[in-house]
Amino acid sequence: MEESNWVERIPEKKEGDYKTWKPTKEGEELIGIVKEIKTKVGKHESNVYVMTTGDGDMDVWGCKLLDDNISKDDIGKKLRILYKGDKPSPNGDYHDFGVYDEKPLEEIPVIQEGDDVSNVPF
Repeated sequence: MEESNWVERIPEKKEGDYKTWKPTKEGEELIGIVKEIKTKVGKHESNVYVMTTGDGDMDVWGCKLLDDNISKDDIGKKLRILYKGDKPSPNGDYHDFGVYDEKPLEEIPVIQEGDDVSNVPF
């Protein structure tokens, strides 16, 4: 078959295409709503968590810590993922993450007129 008879399909990048979150500094965070969980993606068959953020949709590649803390039950929920830096282990360094739920409104204290605010930390 003659190669000149074929033209490769190259998808056009569209506005709003997914971006990948790649934290590099301890303390970086991503806050968003879990939109979708893709499974068995790539050669290592990893999970990819699609988060809707203020900057659009963001892909977050799974790892043991994220896979153990995010499930299909979290779809539609707002989560905070905090990058805690690289940590040593017997098998080499790994990326450490924390996953946090947003407190329900009833747990967030409301300051009423006349309340003593001298101990409020802000």
